[in-house]
Amino acid sequence: MKEHSCVVISAESHFEGKPAALKKTYDKLADAVCDFGPVSIQPIKGGIFFKKAGTFAMIAIRKDHLKVEFFLDHLHDSFPVEKTFQYTQKKIVHVVSVSNVKDVDRQLIGWLKTSYSMAK
Repeated sequence: MKEHSCVVISAESHFEGKPAALKKTYDKLADAVCDFGPVSIQPIKGGIFFKKAGTFAMIAIRKDHLKVEFFLDHLHDSFPVEKTFQYTQKKIVHVVSVSNVKDVDRQLIGWLKTSYSMAK
């Protein structure tokens, strides 16, 4: 069996060499998520994971945008959702791209809060 190893790095290191707007966008997302209640933010090489009891969101940093993944218990497959896939019987992963603080709107924060509430 192949072993799995997660390389822990700082959240800030994900933004080295990236536009300052991406870090500001991440900060707005992280601040909103931390308002939900107890949250563990775990940056590793592949992304930044937001956890309650389990993971409820993940952010992957790209060259000029952030990919935000979260769970919903229903399918929402219209803009701004780019991609969805069934994760478990009751959880559907939704993927949204954000590139500036304006993209972190009430709808996205609401979806993240729903995902947070689903993490038992």
